[in-house]
Amino acid sequence: MTEPDSRLGKIGMIEQVHGLDGVVRLSVAVEMEEKLREGELLYLKNRRGDFIPVRIEQVRLEEKHKRCLFFVKFDRIANRTEAEPFLNSGIYSDQPGSSSVTAEVGIEGYRVFDGTGQIGTVSSVMKNPAHPILQIRTSSGGELLIPWVDIYVRSVDPENRTVQCGDIEILRNL
Repeated sequence: MTEPDSRLGKIGMIEQVHGLDGVVRLSVAVEMEEKLREGELLYLKNRRGDFIPVRIEQVRLEEKHKRCLFFVKFDRIANRTEAEPFLNSGIYSDQPGSSSVTAEVGIEGYRVFDGTGQIGTVSSVMKNPAHPILQIRTSSGGELLIPWVDIYVRSVDPENRTVQCGDIEILRNL
């Protein structure tokens, strides 16, 4: 299935395969969490760029270190072998309110904050096999690389063009 015009908005991505039965861990923008309900129709983008319709069979939420982890079982992914090709793939929705802001596109120029205040702006997003990496131009004129994973990138606010980060102290010292 190819993209049906521009109705699809990216709401997150598959971060990790979890277990043997095809369950995957998702990274989802905070404002898109309501899209993760049993029975919800979403779309996965395969490596060829085709959009595959999938329905959520099960959703499990875990709160760990003040962040929400979503473990999802899709109807068209039966086991780990079928899930692995979708690792780092986008998850899309055709519902109104789907976010078009993703790690891959659209956040250059966003202001980046951590617990101490603004640390800089996103100058680019680097592609990486494991996960995208935000290249930040810091307020002091330096550069900081932040992996796009839940522990560091907590939320993205497209309306205010901001990225909220956490636990990045260790990255400043690398």
